[in-house]
Amino acid sequence: MVHWKATDEIERDKDIYTKMWLVFMGIYFYDFLLTLWFEWRLLTRKLSFRWPYVPYLIGRYALILMFSVMLMPGSGEHEHCDGRFYILSICTGFGTGCASLNLAIRTIMIWHRKLVVAAIVTALAVGQWVSLMLSAGKFIHTGISSRFGICLAPKIYNTEMLVCYVYTLLFDLIVLAGAVAGLVKDAPETHVWRVSDIRRLVVVQGLGYFLIAAIANVFSAVFAALRLNPVMDIMLSVPAIVISTIASCHCVTGLLTYGERAPEIKTSSETPYSTDIQQLTTQFVIPAISRDVSSHRSPAIALQHPSPQVSPLYSARDIPAGPCHGQSARDIGELPRNDLAIV
Repeated sequence: MVHWKATDEIERDKDIYTKMWLVFMGIYFYDFLLTLWFEWRLLTRKLSFRWPYVPYLIGRYALILMFSVMLMPGSGEHEHCDGRFYILSICTGFGTGCASLNLAIRTIMIWHRKLVVAAIVTALAVGQWVSLMLSAGKFIHTGISSRFGICLAPKIYNTEMLVCYVYTLLFDLIVLAGAVAGLVKDAPETHVWRVSDIRRLVVVQGLGYFLIAAIANVFSAVFAALRLNPVMDIMLSVPAIVISTIASCHCVTGLLTYGERAPEIKTSSETPYSTDIQQLTTQFVIPAISRDVSSHRSPAIALQHPSPQVSPLYSARDIPAGPCHGQSARDIGELPRNDLAIV
Protein backbone atom coordinates (compact mmCIF):
# COMPACT_ATOMS: atom_id res chain seq x y z
CA MET A 1 0.00 0.00 0.00
CA VAL A 2 1.29 3.45 -0.94
CA HIS A 3 1.78 5.90 1.94
CA TRP A 4 0.90 9.08 0.08
CA LYS A 5 1.86 11.42 2.91
CA ALA A 6 5.32 9.93 3.38
CA THR A 7 8.23 12.27 2.66
CA ASP A 8 9.76 9.99 0.04
CA GLU A 9 6.44 9.67 -1.78
CA ILE A 10 5.92 13.44 -1.80
CA GLU A 11 9.42 13.93 -3.22
CA ARG A 12 8.71 11.38 -5.92
CA ASP A 13 5.38 13.06 -6.73
CA LYS A 14 7.17 16.41 -6.96
CA ASP A 15 9.53 15.06 -9.59
CA ILE A 16 6.61 13.66 -11.58
CA TYR A 17 4.75 16.96 -11.32
CA THR A 18 7.76 18.93 -12.58
CA LYS A 19 8.26 16.65 -15.55
CA MET A 20 4.54 16.66 -16.30
CA TRP A 21 4.12 20.43 -16.47
CA LEU A 22 7.22 20.68 -18.67
CA VAL A 23 5.69 18.18 -21.10
CA PHE A 24 2.38 20.01 -21.19
CA MET A 25 4.15 23.33 -21.57
CA GLY A 26 5.77 21.93 -24.71
CA ILE A 27 2.39 20.72 -25.97
CA TYR A 28 0.82 24.11 -25.34
CA PHE A 29 3.60 26.10 -27.04
CA TYR A 30 3.45 23.76 -30.03
CA ASP A 31 -0.30 24.27 -30.37
CA PHE A 32 0.12 28.01 -29.77
CA LEU A 33 2.52 28.29 -32.71
CA LEU A 34 0.20 26.26 -34.93
CA THR A 35 -2.69 28.63 -34.22
CA LEU A 36 -0.82 31.94 -34.45
CA TRP A 37 -2.49 32.43 -37.83
CA PHE A 38 -5.56 33.63 -35.92
CA GLU A 39 -3.72 36.56 -34.34
CA TRP A 40 -2.00 37.27 -37.65
CA ARG A 41 -5.35 37.56 -39.42
CA LEU A 42 -6.57 39.92 -36.73
CA LEU A 43 -3.44 42.08 -37.01
CA THR A 44 -3.60 42.21 -40.80
CA ARG A 45 -7.37 42.83 -40.65
CA LYS A 46 -8.15 39.81 -42.75
CA LEU A 47 -10.41 38.81 -39.89
CA SER A 48 -12.71 41.38 -38.32
CA PHE A 49 -12.33 41.69 -34.56
CA ARG A 50 -15.40 40.72 -32.52
CA TRP A 51 -15.86 40.84 -28.75
CA PRO A 52 -16.14 37.03 -28.35
CA TYR A 53 -12.48 36.86 -29.35
CA VAL A 54 -11.50 38.66 -26.11
CA PRO A 55 -11.61 35.59 -23.79
CA TYR A 56 -9.92 33.56 -26.52
CA LEU A 57 -6.94 35.92 -26.59
CA ILE A 58 -6.77 36.53 -22.83
CA GLY A 59 -6.86 32.82 -22.06
CA ARG A 60 -4.10 32.01 -24.53
CA TYR A 61 -1.70 34.66 -23.27
CA ALA A 62 -2.52 34.01 -19.60
CA LEU A 63 -1.02 30.55 -20.03
CA ILE A 64 2.01 32.02 -21.80
CA LEU A 65 2.58 34.26 -18.78
CA MET A 66 2.02 31.35 -16.39
CA PHE A 67 4.66 29.18 -18.05
CA SER A 68 7.04 32.13 -18.33
CA VAL A 69 6.86 32.69 -14.57
CA MET A 70 7.38 28.97 -13.91
CA LEU A 71 10.49 29.02 -16.10
CA MET A 72 11.85 32.30 -14.74
CA PRO A 73 15.32 31.91 -13.16
CA GLY A 74 15.44 32.78 -9.48
CA SER A 75 11.67 32.80 -9.15
CA GLY A 76 11.95 30.36 -6.28
CA GLU A 77 14.05 32.68 -4.13
CA HIS A 78 12.69 34.24 -0.97
CA GLU A 79 12.03 37.72 -2.35
CA HIS A 80 9.97 36.30 -5.24
CA CYS A 81 8.17 33.56 -3.33
CA ASP A 82 4.72 35.05 -2.69
CA GLY A 83 4.66 37.15 -5.85
CA ARG A 84 5.40 34.15 -8.03
CA PHE A 85 2.54 32.10 -6.62
CA TYR A 86 0.12 35.02 -6.77
CA ILE A 87 0.88 35.50 -10.46
CA LEU A 88 0.52 31.77 -11.09
CA SER A 89 -2.83 31.69 -9.28
CA ILE A 90 -4.17 34.68 -11.21
CA CYS A 91 -2.97 33.29 -14.55
CA THR A 92 -4.50 29.92 -13.75
CA GLY A 93 -7.77 31.62 -12.85
CA PHE A 94 -7.84 33.63 -16.07
CA GLY A 95 -6.93 30.59 -18.15
CA THR A 96 -9.64 28.44 -16.56
CA GLY A 97 -12.28 31.16 -16.72
CA CYS A 98 -11.56 32.10 -20.33
CA ALA A 99 -11.60 28.47 -21.44
CA SER A 100 -15.09 28.09 -20.00
CA LEU A 101 -16.14 31.44 -21.48
CA ASN A 102 -15.15 30.32 -24.98
CA LEU A 103 -17.50 27.36 -24.68
CA ALA A 104 -20.23 29.43 -23.01
CA ILE A 105 -20.21 32.04 -25.78
CA ARG A 106 -20.46 29.28 -28.35
CA THR A 107 -23.57 27.93 -26.62
CA ILE A 108 -25.16 31.39 -26.52
CA MET A 109 -24.54 31.77 -30.25
CA ILE A 110 -26.00 28.34 -30.97
CA TRP A 111 -29.20 29.56 -29.29
CA HIS A 112 -29.00 32.75 -31.40
CA ARG A 113 -28.49 34.89 -28.27
CA LYS A 114 -31.85 33.99 -26.78
CA LEU A 115 -32.29 36.16 -23.69
CA VAL A 116 -33.12 33.36 -21.23
CA VAL A 117 -30.16 31.22 -22.30
CA ALA A 118 -27.79 34.20 -22.30
CA ALA A 119 -28.94 35.24 -18.81
CA ILE A 120 -28.46 31.75 -17.34
CA VAL A 121 -25.03 31.25 -18.91
CA THR A 122 -23.91 34.76 -17.90
CA ALA A 123 -24.98 34.22 -14.29
CA LEU A 124 -23.08 30.94 -14.13
CA ALA A 125 -20.01 32.55 -15.70
CA VAL A 126 -20.07 35.42 -13.20
CA GLY A 127 -20.25 32.90 -10.35
CA GLN A 128 -17.25 31.05 -11.72
CA TRP A 129 -15.17 34.21 -12.08
CA VAL A 130 -16.06 35.35 -8.55
CA SER A 131 -14.95 31.97 -7.23
CA LEU A 132 -11.72 32.06 -9.24
CA MET A 133 -10.76 35.62 -8.33
CA LEU A 134 -11.58 35.28 -4.63
CA SER A 135 -9.47 32.16 -4.46
CA ALA A 136 -6.53 33.55 -6.44
CA GLY A 137 -3.53 33.64 -4.15
CA LYS A 138 -5.33 31.73 -1.39
CA PHE A 139 -4.99 28.20 -2.71
CA ILE A 140 -1.34 28.02 -1.80
CA HIS A 141 0.50 29.13 1.32
CA THR A 142 4.11 29.70 0.36
CA GLY A 143 7.24 29.54 2.44
CA ILE A 144 10.96 28.84 2.33
CA SER A 145 11.88 25.21 2.89
CA SER A 146 14.51 24.77 5.61
CA ARG A 147 15.67 21.61 3.86
CA PHE A 148 15.99 22.88 0.29
CA GLY A 149 16.25 26.64 0.88
CA ILE A 150 13.82 27.43 -1.92
CA CYS A 151 10.22 28.52 -2.21
CA LEU A 152 7.76 25.67 -1.73
CA ALA A 153 4.06 25.25 -1.08
CA PRO A 154 3.80 23.33 2.19
CA LYS A 155 0.02 23.75 2.45
CA ILE A 156 -2.75 23.50 -0.12
CA TYR A 157 -6.21 24.88 0.61
CA ASN A 158 -8.09 21.84 -0.67
CA THR A 159 -11.63 23.02 0.03
CA GLU A 160 -11.41 26.27 -1.93
CA MET A 161 -9.55 24.58 -4.76
CA LEU A 162 -12.06 21.73 -4.91
CA VAL A 163 -14.96 24.21 -5.04
CA CYS A 164 -13.44 25.86 -8.12
CA TYR A 165 -12.75 22.53 -9.80
CA VAL A 166 -16.27 21.25 -9.19
CA TYR A 167 -17.89 24.56 -10.20
CA THR A 168 -15.88 24.64 -13.42
CA LEU A 169 -16.78 21.03 -14.16
CA LEU A 170 -20.50 21.59 -13.59
CA PHE A 171 -20.43 24.82 -15.59
CA ASP A 172 -18.80 23.06 -18.55
CA LEU A 173 -21.31 20.20 -18.37
CA ILE A 174 -24.26 22.63 -18.28
CA VAL A 175 -22.83 24.53 -21.24
CA LEU A 176 -22.33 21.24 -23.10
CA ALA A 177 -25.93 20.19 -22.42
CA GLY A 178 -27.14 23.59 -23.58
CA ALA A 179 -25.13 23.34 -26.79
CA VAL A 180 -26.53 19.89 -27.57
CA ALA A 181 -30.08 21.03 -26.84
CA GLY A 182 -29.65 24.09 -29.03
CA LEU A 183 -28.36 22.05 -31.96
CA VAL A 184 -31.10 19.41 -31.92
CA LYS A 185 -34.09 21.52 -30.87
CA ASP A 186 -35.16 22.12 -34.46
CA ALA A 187 -34.96 18.47 -35.48
CA PRO A 188 -38.26 17.10 -36.83
CA GLU A 189 -39.98 14.60 -34.56
CA THR A 190 -39.86 11.99 -37.33
CA HIS A 191 -36.13 12.40 -37.87
CA VAL A 192 -34.09 9.20 -37.79
CA TRP A 193 -30.69 9.92 -36.26
CA ARG A 194 -27.70 8.47 -38.04
CA VAL A 195 -24.02 8.09 -37.23
CA SER A 196 -23.21 10.88 -39.68
CA ASP A 197 -25.47 13.25 -37.72
CA ILE A 198 -23.65 12.47 -34.47
CA ARG A 199 -20.28 12.86 -36.17
CA ARG A 200 -21.21 16.31 -37.44
CA LEU A 201 -22.41 17.36 -34.00
CA VAL A 202 -19.17 16.18 -32.38
CA VAL A 203 -16.67 17.24 -35.05
CA VAL A 204 -18.11 20.13 -37.05
CA GLN A 205 -20.03 21.81 -34.25
CA GLY A 206 -17.15 21.35 -31.81
CA LEU A 207 -18.98 19.31 -29.18
CA GLY A 208 -15.90 17.10 -29.01
CA TYR A 209 -13.98 20.07 -27.61
CA PHE A 210 -16.69 20.53 -24.97
CA LEU A 211 -16.28 16.89 -23.94
CA ILE A 212 -12.47 17.08 -23.83
CA ALA A 213 -12.56 20.17 -21.60
CA ALA A 214 -15.09 18.56 -19.25
CA ILE A 215 -13.13 15.30 -18.97
CA ALA A 216 -9.91 17.19 -18.20
CA ASN A 217 -11.62 18.97 -15.31
CA VAL A 218 -13.13 15.70 -14.03
CA PHE A 219 -9.74 14.15 -13.32
CA SER A 220 -8.32 17.30 -11.70
CA ALA A 221 -11.40 17.53 -9.44
CA VAL A 222 -11.07 13.85 -8.45
CA PHE A 223 -7.41 14.24 -7.50
CA ALA A 224 -8.21 17.34 -5.42
CA ALA A 225 -11.07 15.52 -3.67
CA LEU A 226 -8.92 12.50 -2.75
CA ARG A 227 -6.53 14.68 -0.68
CA LEU A 228 -3.67 12.22 -0.97
CA ASN A 229 -0.94 14.80 -0.39
CA PRO A 230 -0.30 18.47 -1.32
CA VAL A 231 1.46 17.56 -4.56
CA MET A 232 -1.13 15.03 -5.73
CA ASP A 233 -3.87 17.58 -5.06
CA ILE A 234 -2.53 19.77 -7.87
CA MET A 235 -0.91 17.02 -9.95
CA LEU A 236 -3.36 17.38 -12.84
CA SER A 237 -3.98 21.13 -12.55
CA VAL A 238 -1.55 22.05 -15.35
CA PRO A 239 -2.71 19.27 -17.71
CA ALA A 240 -6.34 20.25 -17.06
CA ILE A 241 -5.87 23.94 -17.82
CA VAL A 242 -3.72 23.22 -20.90
CA ILE A 243 -6.16 20.68 -22.34
CA SER A 244 -9.26 22.79 -21.62
CA THR A 245 -7.64 25.94 -23.05
CA ILE A 246 -6.50 24.19 -26.23
CA ALA A 247 -9.90 22.53 -26.66
CA SER A 248 -11.91 25.70 -26.10
CA CYS A 249 -9.67 27.73 -28.42
CA HIS A 250 -10.02 25.15 -31.17
CA CYS A 251 -13.75 25.34 -30.62
CA VAL A 252 -13.49 29.00 -31.70
CA THR A 253 -11.00 28.63 -34.56
CA GLY A 254 -12.38 25.33 -35.82
CA LEU A 255 -15.35 27.02 -37.46
CA LEU A 256 -13.09 29.40 -39.34
CA THR A 257 -10.98 26.59 -40.80
CA TYR A 258 -14.10 24.54 -41.49
CA GLY A 259 -15.67 27.48 -43.28
CA GLU A 260 -12.73 27.62 -45.68
CA ARG A 261 -12.85 23.97 -46.66
CA ALA A 262 -16.54 23.07 -46.38
CA PRO A 263 -18.26 22.65 -49.73
CA GLU A 264 -21.71 23.28 -48.26
CA ILE A 265 -21.52 26.94 -47.32
CA LYS A 266 -24.53 28.82 -48.56
CA THR A 267 -25.70 32.39 -48.36
CA SER A 268 -29.07 33.44 -49.64
CA SER A 269 -28.98 36.33 -52.06
CA GLU A 270 -32.71 36.71 -51.69
CA THR A 271 -32.70 37.57 -48.00
CA PRO A 272 -31.62 40.77 -46.23
CA TYR A 273 -29.24 38.74 -44.06
CA SER A 274 -26.75 37.66 -46.71
CA THR A 275 -24.13 40.23 -45.70
CA ASP A 276 -24.34 39.76 -41.96
CA ILE A 277 -23.93 36.11 -41.05
CA GLN A 278 -23.00 34.67 -37.69
CA GLN A 279 -19.53 33.13 -37.71
CA LEU A 280 -19.14 31.69 -34.23
CA THR A 281 -21.46 28.78 -34.88
CA THR A 282 -22.99 26.81 -37.67
CA GLN A 283 -26.61 25.83 -37.99
CA PHE A 284 -27.22 22.10 -37.97
CA VAL A 285 -29.72 21.49 -40.76
CA ILE A 286 -31.36 18.13 -40.09
CA PRO A 287 -33.30 16.53 -42.90
CA ALA A 288 -36.87 15.52 -42.16
CA ILE A 289 -37.18 11.80 -42.86
CA SER A 290 -40.71 10.50 -43.27
CA ARG A 291 -41.60 6.85 -43.78
CA ASP A 292 -44.49 5.64 -45.91
CA VAL A 293 -46.01 3.01 -43.65
CA SER A 294 -48.35 1.81 -46.41
CA SER A 295 -45.47 0.47 -48.47
CA HIS A 296 -41.98 -0.89 -48.08
CA ARG A 297 -40.33 1.76 -50.17
CA SER A 298 -37.25 3.63 -49.00
CA PRO A 299 -37.94 6.63 -46.77
CA ALA A 300 -38.55 9.89 -48.53
CA ILE A 301 -36.05 12.56 -47.57
CA ALA A 302 -36.90 16.23 -47.72
CA LEU A 303 -34.50 18.98 -46.70
CA GLN A 304 -35.98 21.60 -44.46
CA HIS A 305 -34.79 25.15 -45.14
CA PRO A 306 -35.29 27.07 -41.88
CA SER A 307 -35.55 30.79 -41.82
CA PRO A 308 -32.12 32.24 -41.00
CA GLN A 309 -31.31 33.27 -37.45
CA VAL A 310 -28.56 35.83 -37.57
CA SER A 311 -26.29 37.64 -35.22
CA PRO A 312 -24.59 40.97 -35.89
CA LEU A 313 -21.43 39.86 -34.09
CA TYR A 314 -19.74 38.33 -37.10
CA SER A 315 -19.52 39.44 -40.68
CA ALA A 316 -19.74 37.22 -43.74
CA ARG A 317 -16.54 38.72 -45.07
CA ASP A 318 -14.60 37.12 -42.21
CA ILE A 319 -14.78 33.73 -43.92
CA PRO A 320 -14.64 33.23 -47.67
CA ALA A 321 -17.78 31.61 -48.96
CA GLY A 322 -17.54 28.16 -50.49
CA PRO A 323 -18.68 26.95 -53.89
CA CYS A 324 -22.30 27.56 -52.93
CA HIS A 325 -21.74 31.28 -52.38
CA GLY A 326 -24.59 33.31 -53.82
CA GLN A 327 -26.81 30.27 -54.10
CA SER A 328 -30.43 31.16 -53.48
CA ALA A 329 -32.87 29.17 -51.39
CA ARG A 330 -34.53 27.67 -54.44
CA ASP A 331 -31.27 25.84 -55.30
CA ILE A 332 -31.31 23.84 -52.08
CA GLY A 333 -32.22 20.70 -53.98
CA GLU A 334 -28.84 20.76 -55.66
CA LEU A 335 -26.99 20.51 -52.36
CA PRO A 336 -25.87 17.12 -51.02
CA ARG A 337 -28.62 15.66 -48.90
CA ASN A 338 -28.39 15.07 -45.18
CA ASP A 339 -25.55 17.50 -44.89
CA LEU A 340 -24.59 20.58 -42.94
CA ALA A 341 -25.08 24.11 -44.05
CA ILE A 342 -23.49 27.12 -42.45
CA VAL A 343 -26.17 29.77 -42.27
